[in-house]
Amino acid sequence: MSDDLVISAENGFDFALVTGSAIDDFNAAEDARLKTAVASGAAAARTSLRGDSPKDTGEYSRSWAVDSSDEDGEHVAVVYNRGRGPLTHLLVDGHESYNQYGGPYGRVGPAQPEGYMERAYERGLKVIERKLGV
Repeated sequence: MSDDLVISAENGFDFALVTGSAIDDFNAAEDARLKTAVASGAAAARTSLRGDSPKDTGEYSRSWAVDSSDEDGEHVAVVYNRGRGPLTHLLVDGHESYNQYGGPYGRVGPAQPEGYMERAYERGLKVIERKLGV
């Protein structure tokens, strides 16, 4: 044999084991960073929605919530309005306006969408990008 250093499991150093462990540590740290960024973005979007939503009685704007899940390495956060999904749909997409008797309510055509959902999405996305350094 020559005088060259031979790296093997026999002399106590397993290169594949050490590099695999370092890669696993790196992946775990990045996964935690991604999870934190998604949670922060969802919280920012919820805060934005609570501030920008229509406030007739205040119940609608206070009802925004976040549901997070971590499955198969994917971090997902959904911002939704508890119990008022149909109202959210109408406010986002616009709707025909009628009075209590079924007639047109002062104007013909759909009510204009509010736009607060798009603003909340953009704010949440900016927070995620800032946290990840994108």
